[in-house]
Amino acid sequence: MSGLQSLPPVGLIVIVSIVALFVLAVLLLFYVSARYKHLSSMVTGNLDKDNGFLRFVVNDFASAYKKYGLDVNTPALVQNAVSVKLSGLLLLERFLNNAVSLVVFGTFLGLSLSVSSLTELIGYSNTDQWLSVLDSVGEGLMSALSGMGVAFYTSLVGVACSILLTLLRSVFSPQAQR
Repeated sequence: MSGLQSLPPVGLIVIVSIVALFVLAVLLLFYVSARYKHLSSMVTGNLDKDNGFLRFVVNDFASAYKKYGLDVNTPALVQNAVSVKLSGLLLLERFLNNAVSLVVFGTFLGLSLSVSSLTELIGYSNTDQWLSVLDSVGEGLMSALSGMGVAFYTSLVGVACSILLTLLRSVFSPQAQR
């Protein structure tokens, strides 16, 4: 745990951001899952309830049946109803699909900090003052290692969150519930 305390502030900010993104994704996953379960129970349950989604599908089917007769493409009508009436849930599904990739961005931040420190270090090596170069080499290596520390800690947190989110998404699959 002492390694986390020695991280630069940007590393801690990235870790907090990753954890916040993970918490947001989990909450949205539970929300989407609950909404789909509610819709499913309304569609399969009592039709006397005020169900805007089901009413939309039935009205769309009735107008298509009047126009095309038995050649109505029912799956296309249902898919259209999902895209029209549930567009917000579909947007949340897309976010959840990409959230797994977003939680590992700290790795690249830490590595870019490390590379920028090494670049500065190499830039100092072209001077004629060797003693100051040796001092800057030590400081530069410490700075580069600090950037690598950010990369490793944020990668560890990001990968753990990514694994947990993937497991939760496979248990509470919004696509399967839709």
